[in-house]
Amino acid sequence: MKLLITLVLLILPSQIYAEAPKVKIPVLIPLTGNASEQAIWIKQGLELATHQINQSSDFQIELLYQDTQLDPKTAISAYRHLKSFDSFPAIITMGSGVAMALSPIVNQDQVIQMGVATETVDYTSPDDYNFRTSPTAEQVAGFAENFITNQLKANKIAIIKINNDYGISSANELKKKFLRDGNLIVAEEVVQPGDSNFRSQLLKVKTSAPDLIYLISYPNEGALILKQAKQLGLNTKILATTAINGNENFLELAAGGAEGISVISMTPVIPNSPNPLTVKFIKDFEGFFKFPPSLQAFLALKSYDALMILANQIKTCGPKDTACIKEKLFQVKSYQGSSGKIAFDHNGDVTSDLYILTVKDGAFILS
Repeated sequence: MKLLITLVLLILPSQIYAEAPKVKIPVLIPLTGNASEQAIWIKQGLELATHQINQSSDFQIELLYQDTQLDPKTAISAYRHLKSFDSFPAIITMGSGVAMALSPIVNQDQVIQMGVATETVDYTSPDDYNFRTSPTAEQVAGFAENFITNQLKANKIAIIKINNDYGISSANELKKKFLRDGNLIVAEEVVQPGDSNFRSQLLKVKTSAPDLIYLISYPNEGALILKQAKQLGLNTKILATTAINGNENFLELAAGGAEGISVISMTPVIPNSPNPLTVKFIKDFEGFFKFPPSLQAFLALKSYDALMILANQIKTCGPKDTACIKEKLFQVKSYQGSSGKIAFDHNGDVTSDLYILTVKDGAFILS
């Protein structure tokens, strides 16, 4: 009998006795609402990364999705609900308001927060548990100001901004940089998330006769703004910020109003990227999902890289030592990712390459 037991132990696989430990990571993103299509891209990037990590690591990532609808209070409730019965080393979030609301809570809990679409400068804080893979509003504003003044030669602009942390921070940062050397802001109009009629704001902008309109908006509102601007005969050059390029049906929704606009982007048009790791990402994506990534799915790249970087540090430190994970993240200075080179500074911010895309003949092209 003893011999039989010994033989069974020899032939049974070791996995029966040592199942790979699970590392749970909450993902707090707007699965419903105006920004849900961007959230789908984030989800796709995370699921591809999870698949690859789980095939090659001695631990298994389990993603815990929570729908925030971009609402900070909803995000806090979701986080606290999960924290009440689970432990986790990190969370992944989308949205400036959500990230800001969770910032003091994750720092108190010593949980890493990785924002993948978090541009507000107010999120910047030194040596704590907050990180992001998206550029800051200050970085985007500096890039925009250079493009506006040096390439477009515009010195009289109007701003249309969405009324939330993202819109306010982005507008304020541009104003700091643009209002120099005699440049003027001749109008500044506010639009509400979820609204659909922007004719009043557009007529005021038209009356101010700017050289350029700086548009800070999410895709649905932005597409309607462009459509209504065309209907009102407002033919002024438009430069839009990164968040507008986040809906696969954006050009269709704009109904021709997007033709000729320029958009600041975190990546080139994805299939045309010179980055070999982006090319690999596309191949892996198609193999996993059985369809290609959207031409505009830049957040899939950002979320993929975010989870890959987190997994590297979890492997080094273990999932419970979040102080170690934090310090290892600060040491990431030359990570070559699918979205480009990533290096965190002491604020957990990254310096990102930025690009100008232009809509020509109904398609985005790299300018």
